[in-house]
Amino acid sequence: MLEAANTFTGGVTVPNGLLIVDGPNAYPGSTSIAGTNGAALRVRNSLALGTTAGSTIVNSNGRLELAGNVTVTGESVTLNGTGGNSFGAPQSQAGDNTWNDPISLAVASSRGGGLLGTTLRLPAAISGTGPLVVRAETNASN
Repeated sequence: MLEAANTFTGGVTVPNGLLIVDGPNAYPGSTSIAGTNGAALRVRNSLALGTTAGSTIVNSNGRLELAGNVTVTGESVTLNGTGGNSFGAPQSQAGDNTWNDPISLAVASSRGGGLLGTTLRLPAAISGTGPLVVRAETNASN
């Protein structure tokens, strides 16, 4: 778990397991969530993913989880798969969460959603080879 503010050069790769980020970060590189072994990055701070200079890439079977009423702005994301579980790659784990920036679907089988009782808002453009399938168990909106 990363709780404090972190400033370093380069980017962040989550190769496997779950990384929870509670604090703001100022790294300029991209964030990559590997697809092997169901890697997941849980964002619990709106500034957790570094500066707006980088982007976020979620590879096949990787998950980008939002929790705690987070609104992410200034960070594009590319989805390269289904997210590794039935709730998808961008998913809401707790609270009312928003991804305010473009989502690019690099494959035809991308999913999004969240746990029951949570909300995932995706108000920005969704483009690519899509569609983005939203799981029925969620309160997702676009």
